[in-house]
Amino acid sequence: MTGPQTLRIISFLDPHKPSIQSDLSWLALRQVRALVNAGMPVQWQILEPPAPLRGLQQTRPPVELPMTAIEHMAQHDARLADLPAVARHTRINGNADILLAVTSPEWWAPLLGNAKKRIAYLERNPHWPLHTLAHLCESCDEIWLPDAQWAEIMHEVCAAPNLAVMPPIRQHRASYNLDQTRLHAFQSSLDVTAGSFVFLCTLDGHGMQGCGHLLAAWEKAFGERMDIDVSLILHCPPQFVAPAAIDGFVDTASWIEERMTHARHTGVVLLDQHLNGDGEDLLRASAQVLLVADEGDGLGMRVMDSVDAGNAVVAAARRGLEGLLGTEWQGFAPIALSQTSALAEALLDAYETIFDKGQQRTLIQWHATHHLSEAAFVQRVLERLPILDAQA
Repeated sequence: MTGPQTLRIISFLDPHKPSIQSDLSWLALRQVRALVNAGMPVQWQILEPPAPLRGLQQTRPPVELPMTAIEHMAQHDARLADLPAVARHTRINGNADILLAVTSPEWWAPLLGNAKKRIAYLERNPHWPLHTLAHLCESCDEIWLPDAQWAEIMHEVCAAPNLAVMPPIRQHRASYNLDQTRLHAFQSSLDVTAGSFVFLCTLDGHGMQGCGHLLAAWEKAFGERMDIDVSLILHCPPQFVAPAAIDGFVDTASWIEERMTHARHTGVVLLDQHLNGDGEDLLRASAQVLLVADEGDGLGMRVMDSVDAGNAVVAAARRGLEGLLGTEWQGFAPIALSQTSALAEALLDAYETIFDKGQQRTLIQWHATHHLSEAAFVQRVLERLPILDAQA
């Protein structure tokens, strides 16, 4: 390699709802920010999502986001405060040696084109058939994936391109201090009592389709324990897609109310509105435990950010999460039990033992802090670029 190669990262940012970005969009910002902070040459091509990503019929190809829109977005969410500065620093000036698409797979080919070296980032996505993903991967020179288990799964169906494990980056925070008055006001708005032991579960539209299993486990765990004060905050979209629905959409509040009609424990709190960065921090600070009820968190970012904020995690055991959080982390495994019974048992165990596992949680947090830092990502990039260059 004769000199530092220029990497161009391509991703989408939706200017219409600054706080509602895809996990891949948040990841791209974290990656670009990390490379800029490390002084590496990087370009960032920020595109506005085309109509299909906003539920409409496609009428035009994606276009680059103007600086006026970028500046507008920065005013509405603390997570985007440095977006204009980062965008100016990484504006495209000349050609790039390597293109990296941090987008959903259908955009890889049109965005990467005939670039010298083409990389795509593939999150865990249970909604795409593996054979389809394998076909799309073949148009790239290298695929980056968030964890080793996902890489092994893809390797079995797609051995053509190089596969590299590139874990995502934990949330970059200027400060961990939260205003206690704002925190208490936020908790009061959720109708959670001050002494309640709080679980938090964030579900997207796909995750909501499996929420019945979660509510059944909650009732099984705490339905007979009316003597304890526990709450489950469900952070969900106000509507979600359901194939059986007449118009295709189901109202989340009505759906949950129907399933909780005969519940003995009523500590389920619905938060069906989108939050900005400050709101997300307040939400995590209001809970003791993050509950991951499905594999919809394709990048593990909600898990990472919650661990970074001090939350414990209850999630099904899989090596993908162990790779992010270290070997000290152990999820629940429904071996002899049903999935609902296993989750119910894990919920009870978390309630009864969380404060006895402080040392273990500290080790998990330490692993996430260092293994998933900006510096760790930059080091992995520096290791991968020479490999790509040698294959030229």
